[in-house]
Amino acid sequence: MHHTKSGKIDCILGVHVDDVIIAAPEKKIHEVKSMLKTNYIMNDLGELSWYLGIKFTWSKDKTTCFLSQQTMIEEVLAEHQLTDCNSRKVPARKEFMRKPETEMTEQETKWLSDRDLTQTRYRSVVGALQYLALATRPDIAFATGQLARFVACPRRQQWLAAKQILAYLGATKELSLRFSVKSSKRIMGWVDADWAGNLDDRSSTSGYVFSLGGGAVSWKSKKQSAPARSSAEAEIMALDLAVREARWLRKLAKDLQLDTGPTPIYEDNSATIAISAKHRRTPRTKHIDVQYFAVSDDIKQGRVEVIPVASAENVADIFTKGLERVKFEKFREMLGLVKPSIS
Repeated sequence: MHHTKSGKIDCILGVHVDDVIIAAPEKKIHEVKSMLKTNYIMNDLGELSWYLGIKFTWSKDKTTCFLSQQTMIEEVLAEHQLTDCNSRKVPARKEFMRKPETEMTEQETKWLSDRDLTQTRYRSVVGALQYLALATRPDIAFATGQLARFVACPRRQQWLAAKQILAYLGATKELSLRFSVKSSKRIMGWVDADWAGNLDDRSSTSGYVFSLGGGAVSWKSKKQSAPARSSAEAEIMALDLAVREARWLRKLAKDLQLDTGPTPIYEDNSATIAISAKHRRTPRTKHIDVQYFAVSDDIKQGRVEVIPVASAENVADIFTKGLERVKFEKFREMLGLVKPSIS
C-alpha cells in the first residue's frame, strides 16, 4: 500500500507470485505501471478480467464486480463426462455422509472399476471442488468438506455425492460472487453450529461467514475436533472460531482504512449469547472456559459484538448441514451468489 502525505491510501498492490493487481485512481495506475516497467520485464493486461482462474466482470458504471469460475467448472464437468448430466438443485443431501458399515463387495468393486473411479481421480475431484469452494463458491463448502473426509478410501456413496455436487455446479455455473460499492463497507459475520450432526462420532460442525460490500469474503465449514456435550457448547466453539477470524479481518480492515468499530457477529443460540456476551456462567460451562474467556474478552474490549438473529435468517447454517432447496437458495443469495448483471 502507498499512502499520501496526509496518510490516506492512494494505491494498493495485490501480489501473488508474479501476478499483480493495481487498485488506484487512473493517474496513479499509470505512474505505478511506468515505475514497474523501468525495473521489471512485465506485460500490461489492462483492466482486471482474470486472476488465478477467477473471472472478473464489471457493471457498466463500474460500481459492481462479479467473480466467477464458470470456465473451471466446465472443464471439471468435461473431464468427468458430466457436461450434459441431469441438474441438481442442492449440492448436499440432508443426511450426513456416514462411514460404510460393510466391507466392499465384488459388485461395488466392479461398479467402480467399470467407471474407472479410482482413488487418484477422487482426490483430483475433491481438490478441484475445494478450490472452487475456497475462491468463489461458498455454497459448496459444506458438501465438499464431507467428501474430503473420505479421500483415503472413497466408496460408491462418496462418488455419488461427488457427482451430485458436480451436477449442481453444472446447473449453477453462471453464479458469481457480487460486490458493490453501494453496499455496506462494514465487515459483518454470521456463525452457527450443527450439534452432534455427524452420526458416526456425534461430532458437530462449525460454520461461519463474513461479508463486505454485499458479498462473502471469508467463510469456513469445519468439523469440531471433539463431541460437544450440549448445543450451547457446540455453538461457543463455533463462535470462538468465528471471533478468531474476525480479529484477523479487523487487522486487515485497519490496514485498508475501513470501519474498525466492533465487528457484528450474528448468532442464533440464546444460551451462547448469554454465556459469552452477558458473562453468565454455570458449573456446566467450566469445561469450556478457554473458549468462554477468549470470546468474552473480545466482546468486553469492543472488538466484536454478538447480536441475536433468528435461525431462519442465519446464513451460516448453509455451512453446517445439507438444507432443503428453498432455504438453501435463500442463504445462497444472502452470500452474494447471483447471476451477473452488467447493466
